[in-house]
Amino acid sequence: MKKRKVLAPKSKRILQWYEAKELIDKHDIDVAKSLFIGNDSTTDIKGAKECRMDAFYVKSNISPKDDMAHDADYVIDNFTNW
Repeated sequence: MKKRKVLAPKSKRILQWYEAKELIDKHDIDVAKSLFIGNDSTTDIKGAKECRMDAFYVKSNISPKDDMAHDADYVIDNFTNW
């Protein structure tokens, strides 16, 4: 079984796009075969798109209010009912 690569654990600190790019390069991650999952369009989805990675937006009880994540490639708009 192929070992999966993880960019960074969820934390309070926002991972800047240029830091993510360094990690992508360091670990030789193929962004064309990767999916970034997040619940905030301002940080998660925007960062994924800046790294040219597909983005999956999950609207949850901790997502910003009225956050629609229009730039996401995939959307679950109500995770609690999914």
